Amino acid sequence: ALTKAKTPYEIAKTNQIKASYLYNSDDYEAAIAAGRAAITANGLDNIEHLQSKLFVAQLLTQSEKYEDATKAFDDYAADAPKVKGADYILQAGNYYYLDKYKDAIRYADKAFATGDAPAKPWYQIRLNSFYQGEDFEGAAAYAIELMAKEPENPQWLSIAVSSYLSLDKNTEALALLNAAKARNQLDSEGLWTQLYQLYSNTDQFSEAGAVIEEGIAKGFLKSDAKRILSLGQNYYMGAQAVEGKPQAKPMLDKAIEAFKRAIPLDPKSGEAELWLGQILLLDREQPKAGRDYLASAVTKTLDKP
Repeated sequence: ALTKAKTPYEIAKTNQIKASYLYNSDDYEAAIAAGRAAITANGLDNIEHLQSKLFVAQLLTQSEKYEDATKAFDDYAADAPKVKGADYILQAGNYYYLDKYKDAIRYADKAFATGDAPAKPWYQIRLNSFYQGEDFEGAAAYAIELMAKEPENPQWLSIAVSSYLSLDKNTEALALLNAAKARNQLDSEGLWTQLYQLYSNTDQFSEAGAVIEEGIAKGFLKSDAKRILSLGQNYYMGAQAVEGKPQAKPMLDKAIEAFKRAIPLDPKSGEAELWLGQILLLDREQPKAGRDYLASAVTKTLDKP
C-alpha cells in the first residue's frame, strides 16, 4: 500500500495502520517510526493527526525514551484543544524518570487541574516526586493530606514518617506512628521497625523494648537474632538510664534474658555473649559467668575467617 500511496492522506493513513500493527506485534521501535511518518505526511484529519502524536509520545514512554517522550508530548499538547489528566500524568512520569522532580510535580498538578477523576498513580507520582526531589517538607505535608483522604493506605504513612525522619523531626514521626498504632494500622515490619527505632533514638529505651516484644507477639517482627539483640540492647540502655532506681533491675533482667535467647539463634556470632559477659562482670558482679561468656565470644571471633 505504501508503494502505491501518493497523496498525503494515503501516506499518513497507511503509516498509521502500519504503526498500529507493529505496536500489536510488540515492535515498538518500528511502530514509533511508522507513527512519526504518519505525522510527517500531515494528511490525516485533526483528530487522527492528534491521535498519532499522542500514540508516538506514549510509545516513547513505554520504550523508556523519556527525553524524546517529553518532546513528543509537548508537540501533541501544543496542538490539542484539550489534554486529559491521564496524559498529563504520562508527562509527569517522563520527568520523574529523568529525575526532574519539579517538572513532574508541575505536570501532576496540571493533571489534577483538569478535573478528571484521578487514579491512585496520580497521587503516588506527585508524592514520590516531592520525596525523591528531597523536598521533605512538601512530601510530609502532601502525605498527611493523603492520609486524611485514605487513612488505611500504609504508603502515605510510611512516606510521611520517612520525610519527618529526613528532617530530624523525630517527635512528629513518633506521633504519626503511635496514632497509626492506635488505629491498628501498623501492618508491616518496616513500620514496626521505624516505631521502635524512633523510641530508641529519642532515648526511650524501655518503650522501644516493649514495641519490639509486641511486634514479635503480633507477628510483624521476626524473632531472629538481630531483633532479639536489639531487644536486649534497648533494655540494657534503659536500665543504664535509670541506674540506681527500682526499675533498673527488672529492665536489666529483661536484657540478660534477651541476650541469652539470641545465642542459639545465631550460634556462630559472639555478640550476644559479649553483651552478657560485660553485664555480668560490670553490672551483676558475677565474674566467673562473665568471663565464660567473654571467652566464648572471643573464641567465636577468632574462629571466623
